[in-house]
Amino acid sequence: MKAKKTYELSSQSINAAQGAIMTVGLVSALFLGVWQVSRENKSIGNLTTLLVYWAQLQSKLQTTLLYKWILN
Repeated sequence: MKAKKTYELSSQSINAAQGAIMTVGLVSALFLGVWQVSRENKSIGNLTTLLVYWAQLQSKLQTTLLYKWILN
């Protein structure tokens, strides 16, 4: 019983850390993208491409984590 509780706590900690890293990464990428659109005359399409790519990347990671959770 104690091992299961330890496993669940560590799993939740890892998931929280991954979520924090992904959030910081997204905010940083968006800041850089908005800065490039406003200062370097990049197109809004480039920013949209970044958002779509990020959403696909994040969905694949979430699907993988869900699949691992179901197997356990």
